[in-house]
Order: sequence, then structure tokens, then C-alpha cells
Amino acid sequence: MGSLFGSGAAQGSRQQPQPRDDRAVFRAMGSPQDAVIDVLGPADLYELYRFIIETYADPVDHTLLLEGAVRGLHAGAVQEGMLPLDSTIVEIAPIRESRDPGRDWAQFAARYDVLLEKLLPRVRVGPIGQAAARGMLESLGDPHATYLDRRTVEAQQTRGEAGIGVTLTTPGEAASPMVREVLPGGPGERAGLEVGDAIVAVDGNPTSSMSLGDAAQAVRGADGSRVQLRVRPRGNANEREISAVRASGRAPAIQSEVRDGVGYVRIRRFQEGVGDTVRAEMEQSAALGVRGWIVDLRGTASGGLQEMLDVASAFVGPRVVGLVVDRGQRPAPILATGQALEPRLPTVLLVDGETGSGAEVLAAAVREYGVADLVGVRTAGRVGIATTMGLPDGSAAQVTTQRILTPSGARLDGVGLEPDESVDIAVEDWVQGRDPQLARAVQRILSVE
Repeated sequence: MGSLFGSGAAQGSRQQPQPRDDRAVFRAMGSPQDAVIDVLGPADLYELYRFIIETYADPVDHTLLLEGAVRGLHAGAVQEGMLPLDSTIVEIAPIRESRDPGRDWAQFAARYDVLLEKLLPRVRVGPIGQAAARGMLESLGDPHATYLDRRTVEAQQTRGEAGIGVTLTTPGEAASPMVREVLPGGPGERAGLEVGDAIVAVDGNPTSSMSLGDAAQAVRGADGSRVQLRVRPRGNANEREISAVRASGRAPAIQSEVRDGVGYVRIRRFQEGVGDTVRAEMEQSAALGVRGWIVDLRGTASGGLQEMLDVASAFVGPRVVGLVVDRGQRPAPILATGQALEPRLPTVLLVDGETGSGAEVLAAAVREYGVADLVGVRTAGRVGIATTMGLPDGSAAQVTTQRILTPSGARLDGVGLEPDESVDIAVEDWVQGRDPQLARAVQRILSVE
């Protein structure tokens, strides 16, 4: 959920030993891709290390960060061409752990210096420091705590809102994202994309190592620009190349209709005005005599906090929707302020493994207050508020600094919500136009006396 993710930089300073900074020695090494590589030196990595220790939402064992940094160093050096003999620099000189994060870091910094000096004449050293930063963040085991390389940061800053009119998902253990929906008349449909197609690569970059969000971001770009996709059709091992021209315009944030005497509202994202629109659509359907409401939050994980609260108020009224917490403060409530809809009708929320952020908070709140049931599969468990720390080489680190709990104080981040009724949906269902989750939600409402 976009506005749940703030940005900031490391604040404050503690009197801890500062490792020496030799990065100037390594700044001017050329590469085929970059005229100059700005290496993340020991002091740069130390600032990230300290930032995580001081601001991460949960207490952090600094030795885990050091272990992650060492793993990252080794993996990065191997990837850049380190010889097997060189790995002994990292592997046979373990850090003697103490209770002093600064002292232990100084041991790591000394090994890092030696590694850089040894590898400098033969391999690119810039990515090695980046790998160490990534290793520290990965050691947290937190999907919000991520490393963004310089190209990703630049892409996020410069890419437009144009896409190709498809919805991606990652069903089950699929390695590559799949097309779940193709909007009629959009660039994807014109290029020949079909529901069930797996997107294997975007502009030559494999998607198997990308998160769903990264893959979606890679597909998006400037209005009128062209994107090259390598696609594996459903049930066909033969991959094919597809070229599509991006176009501005997105699927509507709200889709509503009446199905079998039940009001249905799909929320794709919590953009401005969604709260008022959802309330109006539900009031209109109630006036038509519907038996209940279905709110579809499947795949919903973006948008503004206030819009989510406005939607929540239609169900729970002026009540606490969630609690914002960090490790140093008491929980701070986030409140819905509008009045609940009357009359209150039976309500079911549809959720899936990509229901995250504000949509997860909404789903948890309406269930805890007993005003709706959940149907589908366990939600994403991605409800963290992150701060972004820029790094000197143009890359960045995103660190979870707060979490949002349910109104009763239950944790969502990393846990998710188990639905009241679990109903699976398969790729073949999408291809054939079936929706067993929606069908079951309709049945639940119609069965209420």
C-alpha cells in the first residue's frame, strides 16, 4: 500500500568505533557498464548496519547482520569471479563475537578491506559491497527489508504509469509470474497475451528471481515505449517472444455489479476517491434489494491509508482499524471516522495470497468486529511500514521500522490471515473463466436466513 511506505534516512549517531574508510582507493575502477563504480566502503555499510540495529521494528541481534554481510560478501565475490583460494579470506577468519556491535563490526571491516584489496586488480568490486548490504537485509527474513540497486532506484524514479493492461499473479510455487487477467482492448490483448501465460523474461531479464512487484514494475514504463516479453503459454513448453507498446491508463480502481441478488464490489487499489465510491455502490445495491455484499480484495496491496480507512468505516463505523507499533513506542491507533452503512447486510470479503498491506488491515478489522467473513486463501502477511535509506552509490535499503497490528493487537506482518472458509482457485479456473471463490461467497450470503 503506497502511502504506508515512508522514506527517510538514518538519524542520530552513537559513540561507537568508526571503521576506517578506504573506499576512495576503489572509486575509479572502470567497467563495461559504468564509467565509474562507487564502492560501498566499510563506513557506508557500517551506517546501514547501525541504522538497522537502531530503527528496525524488532530488536536485532547484530551478529545475524554480520553473518548476513559475510555471506553476501562471499556470494558477491564468487559471482564477480573470485577464485576458490580467495574465499579463505572470509571463511577461515571468523569474527569473534562480543556484546559490542561496534567492536564486532570493526573485525568485519578489516576482512572486507583485505578482500577488496586482493580482488581489485582482477574483478569488479562494486557489486561485492552491494551484496554485503543485501546479505544484511536478507538476514532479517523480512519481505519489507530489501536492497534496491541503483538501476532499480532510478527506474522507480523515472518510469511512468504506463502498462500493458494485464494483471499478474504467482500461483502456488510458480517460479515466474502468470497472467491472471487481460483487459479488453489493452496492449497486452493486442500483443496476443492470454490468461495463464507465464512471463519468463522482461526485456531479456529473467523473472524467476523477481518478486511479483518487481516483475510488474519491470513491465511498466514510459507511455509509448515498447517492452519485450518472453512468454510460456499455459500447457506449452515452447516459449515465444511478444512485443507490446505501453499505454497510459489503468484498470478502474473499483468494479461493481449485482450478481445473483448479491452486491459485488472489487477494489483493485485504494486510490483517492475509492472510499466514497465503495460506499455509494453499496448503498445503491442495498436500495435494489440485494441480500448481501461481497468485497473482492484479491490481489489488492496498494493505495492510500486514508482511503482504506474510509472503506473500513462503511463496515465498522468510527472505530479503531489497526495499531501502529515499533519497538520503542506504545501502540498508536489508526481510526476510521465515517458512519457504518445501515442497514447492515451479510458481508463476505474475498482474499488471496496477494491480499496485503491496507487490504489485509481492512480484512482483519472487519472480521474482528464480526461484520464480515473471509473466503479464499491465506493472505500475504505483508503489513509493514518501511523507511528507505539512500546509499552513496545510488542504491538504497528499505527497512521495516513499524508494523500494523489488528485492532486486538494480533500481528499480521509475516503471518497473514487464515480465511473463515478456505477455497482454492487454480490456473485452469482462470483460463476457463471459473471463480470458485466468488461462487462460494455468493452461496454463503444466500444461505443466511
